[in-house]
Amino acid sequence: VEDGDAILRRVISEVGGSLPRSTARAILSSLYQRARFLARGPEFDPTLGGADPAKNLRLDTFWTAATTLSVVDPIVADGIGVRCLREAMDAGDRTRVIRAMGLEASREASLGGGFFRKRTAVLLAAVDRIASESRDSYDEAWSHLAAGSSAYFQAEWRTAAQRCALAAALWREKGRGAVWEIATAESFSLSALAHMGELRELERRLPAAIAEAEERGDLYASTSLRMGVPTLVGLARDRAAEVLRHADSS
Repeated sequence: VEDGDAILRRVISEVGGSLPRSTARAILSSLYQRARFLARGPEFDPTLGGADPAKNLRLDTFWTAATTLSVVDPIVADGIGVRCLREAMDAGDRTRVIRAMGLEASREASLGGGFFRKRTAVLLAAVDRIASESRDSYDEAWSHLAAGSSAYFQAEWRTAAQRCALAAALWREKGRGAVWEIATAESFSLSALAHMGELRELERRLPAAIAEAEERGDLYASTSLRMGVPTLVGLARDRAAEVLRHADSS
């Protein structure tokens, strides 16, 4: 993790960005970026086109940082994710706005409270509208993942399971290399099934998802699916030793 953090910081500096070096600074960065986004609102001009290669490289670097750090240092990831969204809107890049706004919707859903619940609904409506204008299956899948992951953080398990499963199916159908997206959608969908107690359906789908992850050498996906609430399948079948073994090996 330390080696990866050092490399990531160096790469981000090469595109003119930086990451905070303390938790306090990360919190301040997150508050500052989100305050600027709240003041701006979700509207942007897609006719700008987002065709600048240097800007696209910067945005993709920020996106990679936001998504990879979300499971390692979510406080740092939060600020860089909102910054990525703001700059994507400035560039008028429809696809990059959709995925960054979808991520922001799920993060605001996870913050909880009436204000952010309303904000999440506004952002999801914007994501749906932009994706429908795009008419691209990748963007459509992101609208499902945004809605599903937001529902997950609001304990709306059935919606989470259904929308995230739809997202994964769309990305698989088009085969555009959306490996991280598929793994994330599957993790949300299967975990939602576990929360609902739908253990038979979880038992039917989980082995195939793990096998698919292992076949492509996806450590992130295979680890995510072997830990947390999906392990209820093994516990329900009285395979606690197997569950512990998988957790230790992950």
